[in-house]
Amino acid sequence: MPFFDQITPELIYTSVAYLSPAAFTIGLIAGWKNINSRCFIGLLFMLELIDTLLIDIVWEWSYNYYVWVFLYGTLYIYVIIFRRVIAKTLSPFSNFFRGVYNNYHFTKYEGLLLLVYSICLTASFIALVEMKLYEYSIIKSWAFTKYALGCVLIPATIIEGVLILKVALKKPVVSMNNVSIVSEINKRNNITQSKDK
Repeated sequence: MPFFDQITPELIYTSVAYLSPAAFTIGLIAGWKNINSRCFIGLLFMLELIDTLLIDIVWEWSYNYYVWVFLYGTLYIYVIIFRRVIAKTLSPFSNFFRGVYNNYHFTKYEGLLLLVYSICLTASFIALVEMKLYEYSIIKSWAFTKYALGCVLIPATIIEGVLILKVALKKPVVSMNNVSIVSEINKRNNITQSKDK
C-alpha cells in the first residue's frame, strides 16, 4: 500500500484547498446567465484569488497567520450580507451592478454559505486565540489548531463548493420592478394593437 503511505494531512489540505477555486470557476460559468449568481460568485471568487495569491506571504507570518485567516474570513461574510450595498454603491458606474441591485434576491443557499462561513470564522477565531496564547507561553499546546481546525475546515470547504454550484444553478428570480414589467407592458401593447387592427 505505498500509495496510502504518501497521503499526509498536508496533501489532504492542499487538495481540498484547490476545491474552492474550481467550484468558483465552474459556478461562474454555470451561473453566467443569472446576474445575481454571476455577481455573488464573482465577488467571492475575487476574494479567493486574492487569498490564493497572498497565501505564501501570509504563511510566513507564523502565529499572525491566524490573524489574517480570521480577518479575511470576515470579508466572505461581508460579501454575503452587503452584496446589495456593494451593488448599489457601484451601480452609478456600471449597468451590471445596477442590474444586480434591481434584481437582488437572497437565496437559501447564500444563507447556508453564511452559516458555513460563520462556522469557519468561529473556528478561525478559536485557532487565533489559541495560537496567541501559545505564542506567549500561556498554554503549552495548540490542540484545537492541530487536531480540530482541519476537521472543521475540510468539510466546510467541500460544503462551500456544493453550495456555490447550487447558487450557480439556481434559476434567476426576476423582480417585478424592472425587466418583467417592461415585458408585460410590451405584451399588453401588442395585444391592444392587434385588437385595434
